[in-house]
Amino acid sequence: MRRLIRTAGLFVLAFGVSGAVFAVTSMIAPEVPPLPPPQLVMKSAAISTSSPSEAKSAAIMFSKPVLLRGTLGQRKIQMSLHPHTEFEGSVQGEYFESGKSQKIALAGEYQGDALTMEESVNGTNVSGSWNGTLSGNTYSGTWYAEDESRSTPFVLTVSEVAQ
Repeated sequence: MRRLIRTAGLFVLAFGVSGAVFAVTSMIAPEVPPLPPPQLVMKSAAISTSSPSEAKSAAIMFSKPVLLRGTLGQRKIQMSLHPHTEFEGSVQGEYFESGKSQKIALAGEYQGDALTMEESVNGTNVSGSWNGTLSGNTYSGTWYAEDESRSTPFVLTVSEVAQ
């Protein structure tokens, strides 16, 4: 069992093991200094690249807030993502389905042109995951229900980038 827990405005991934829940926080063992977050090894945006897909890497695209619009299966959605304030190589944000007001929280990591995110409908439990790649201005892949009982393709296009 995995849970996405919101603490002090941040999401913390917790794992349930043998009925006990272990969370990555400094409140569990305050006398033990916390480990630094894992760092992804990424190419610098200043390095020239030979292929167009590398030129629009996730590191470049998600260095500023972006608004994406597209489809999740047959449903029209809008997603907003921005760089995570504490973890390099990470994004956070939300999405909603057109015509509905419920916003679903997102948090994830990117490396190269791959972006993987987890979502939470209630702000606590992980309700699904997004696994996709960035090609030009398009983020596409597959959404999976948390228990992997359902999957749905998605295609989102960047419609706005903050300046």
